[in-house]
Amino acid sequence: MKRRTFLKTGIALATQLPLISEAGLEAKAAKPAVALDLLFATPPKSARPHTWWHWMNGNVSKADITADLEAMANVGIGGAQIFNVDQGVPKGDTPFFSPQWREAFTHAVKEAKRVGLELCMHNCAGWSSSGGPW
Repeated sequence: MKRRTFLKTGIALATQLPLISEAGLEAKAAKPAVALDLLFATPPKSARPHTWWHWMNGNVSKADITADLEAMANVGIGGAQIFNVDQGVPKGDTPFFSPQWREAFTHAVKEAKRVGLELCMHNCAGWSSSGGPW
């Protein structure tokens, strides 16, 4: 759109708007601001933030999973992405994708559902899929 046409269109629209007093503008602005404040303080589930949830090289337990997920839900987090980190971290008792790890993961899925969080998982250990054992 050419600048001249854009300006003509803007002027034409502006001249067709009803005049509103300054007090009227403040009253109209106050209602959306209150609604926006409420939505910001208590967003719907679809707008809640998600976080990375680092599982540090097998150093994970069912009790810790439950505690983490409950804490996330209590502060308004909407979900988490399990991100297995193994580079430079001492090995724990739950190695990635071992039977113990899969049991812990299943527990995490059930607990996330119980507390109302979405849960997903990064596709491998490492940053940007580049830090696996290869």
